[in-house]
Amino acid sequence: MQAYGQLSPSHLVFDDGAQTTGGFADNSNSGSRIGLWLKRPAGAGELSFNFETALGFPGTNTETQSQSLADWDWSRNDIRKTEVIWQTARFGTFYAGQGSMASDGVANVDLSGTSVVSYVGIPDTAGAFFLRTELGPLSLVSVAQAFPNFDGGRRLRLRYDSPSIRGFVLSVSAGEQVLSNISQTKDSDITLRYNLETEKFQVAAAGGYTWVDRQTLSNNRTAIGSFSVVHKPTGISFTMSAGTRDTAGNYRYFKLGYKYGHSRIGPFSVSVDYYAANNMASPGSRSEAYGFGLLQRFSNPRLEGYLGLRRYDFADSSPFNYLTAYSVLAGARWKF
Repeated sequence: MQAYGQLSPSHLVFDDGAQTTGGFADNSNSGSRIGLWLKRPAGAGELSFNFETALGFPGTNTETQSQSLADWDWSRNDIRKTEVIWQTARFGTFYAGQGSMASDGVANVDLSGTSVVSYVGIPDTAGAFFLRTELGPLSLVSVAQAFPNFDGGRRLRLRYDSPSIRGFVLSVSAGEQVLSNISQTKDSDITLRYNLETEKFQVAAAGGYTWVDRQTLSNNRTAIGSFSVVHKPTGISFTMSAGTRDTAGNYRYFKLGYKYGHSRIGPFSVSVDYYAANNMASPGSRSEAYGFGLLQRFSNPRLEGYLGLRRYDFADSSPFNYLTAYSVLAGARWKF
């Protein structure tokens, strides 16, 4: 039996152009959690049980200009994984239970080292905040609506991962959203991942296609993919991600990073990124975001501090102009 977890407290400040809101919250880019692994040999492979749950602290993706959040409110929606896994070298890996769909993480491949504070999952930092118009009132457009990345999620599902063949792994899954009383969906997807590591380079890529059937909203079909490469001798990395959905729009994301491993304090990573999207919040809308991320690892490899800055620009076909918004996220993550 192996227990594990992490704590990720942070302080978020969001400036919508007229009002600044700040407070402490759990970093939703990589939230606080605890988990348990049970493993034993089984036939030609290994049989595992994994349980994992978030701790119920309010996240940075739920903070808003006006809503007062409880200090702690655990619910079944915080359950991340309750799954049985059979892993074999010959036949691949089989999953059953609540856990990651095959497409979970396909949009987020990132070797820059700063994804805990700055990555393509922009709504994780300040997704519930609303953008403000030049006339003064808050609009109905949230950061999450204007800057999505279409990544897959976790469901009660059956999943299969093929054995790795020359670095390629094919995955398929089918499942349902059962933990939420608001959103009921039936999901299925297929993905292909690739990993390669040489003396000078590390490369990771993923692509996938998802089908989501909803009871209360329109169905959607989504194509997503991401790619990241780091040059080990220099520490320079490049990351990109893109996606399109038939009921929404499309986005593209680019990131340049640098890792330095010889600091007296400990290794650190720094990055800048750019996100652009069309037709997300409404037909004809345009979203742009610019980000900066810094992550410092300390002598204790389980402890890291981070700082992230982001600018949000949005325009649509309405007669209103939207103010530029900014966010600052600072905090630490301790793994145990």
